[in-house]
Amino acid sequence: FAGLLVEAFMAEQKADVNVALLEFSSSYNTKWITHLPEGTTKEKVDTMKWLASGTATHMALDMAEAELTNGRADVPSVVMVITDGRPSSVRRTYYAARSLQKKARVIWLPPGPPPP
Repeated sequence: FAGLLVEAFMAEQKADVNVALLEFSSSYNTKWITHLPEGTTKEKVDTMKWLASGTATHMALDMAEAELTNGRADVPSVVMVITDGRPSSVRRTYYAARSLQKKARVIWLPPGPPPP
C-alpha cells in the first residue's frame, strides 16, 4: 500500500513534489526515509518490514510535525497517517493531531478491506 502511494507521488517529481516517509514503531525501531530521491520505486518501499510493536501514534505525529520544519514555506504541507491499529494513547494522539493540524493538512488512511 505504501509503495503504491510513494509511486504515485514520485511520478509527480517533475512538479517538484517532496515526499518523506516514516516507518514508526514505539519500540525505537523507527526508520526515517526523508525526501525520497528520484528513482525511488514501489519495490524499494515494499521491502520495508512491519515492525510489529506498539502503536504510539502520538509519537509518530510529533515526529512528522518536527519534520515539517524541513519543508518549503511556499507550499501547503500534507501529512498522511497510515496506522494498523488503535493508538496506545487516544488522548495523546488527539492532542498531537490537533497540534499538527495547525501546520499541515492531516489525512488518516486506515488500511484494511473496504467497508461492506
